[in-house]
Amino acid sequence: MYVSTSSSSRDNLLRAIRFECPNYIPMTFHINAACWNHYDQNALLDLMEEHPFLFPDFQRPEVPFIPEYDDVARAGQPYVDDFGCRWETVMNGIRHIEKTGNLTDETIIVTHDCVRPLVTKRIICENIEGGQKYTACNTVVPATDTIMVSKNGETICEVPDRAYLYQSQTPQTFKAKALKECYERLTEEEKERLTDACKIMVLSGIPVHMIQGDAKNIKITYAQDLKVAETLLERQDA
Repeated sequence: MYVSTSSSSRDNLLRAIRFECPNYIPMTFHINAACWNHYDQNALLDLMEEHPFLFPDFQRPEVPFIPEYDDVARAGQPYVDDFGCRWETVMNGIRHIEKTGNLTDETIIVTHDCVRPLVTKRIICENIEGGQKYTACNTVVPATDTIMVSKNGETICEVPDRAYLYQSQTPQTFKAKALKECYERLTEEEKERLTDACKIMVLSGIPVHMIQGDAKNIKITYAQDLKVAETLLERQDA
């Protein structure tokens, strides 16, 4: 796994670890084993070369990279598919907690999408507080675009009222034992329709409380998103 860390002083790092209002949150960017397996390696290496701000110590290897998988609770099944479904990865983590004897009714799990590197301390703390108070929480921001619904991909059949719409971000936080129990009660058909862990709770009739997100907590999906993230990080470090 290739890893790089944005520049930070020892003092700032210690303040971040202690939650003592650091000037910025030190971040690590990495490309995980599932991505190395799933995508063309040369394309990933090109991506890292094109973004030295995110990968300042990167040196292109002369031989192909062989990914190494971390241990999870189920031996021989490091990921359920080549990419690693988010909710299944969460289930792996909960199974490991259970395997070590640490899963109780009060155990909370805070899950975060690694392609949202600009999450703030405030969002993380409010997720932890929400997880202690509620069974499930999701970070959201109000929808700013008008959303259209089409069932055939050609014509619009519905325009929902934007006042009731929110865009989902992460972290998502759950009582770990409750999430595991809800997931295990789903049918195989329901599991196939899952898009994220919060839907497990919604399908089970469990209220999911909202945590206020941040417009800067962007999801890096396309190449242009990296440029936006780099600009935001440069302003943060200035």
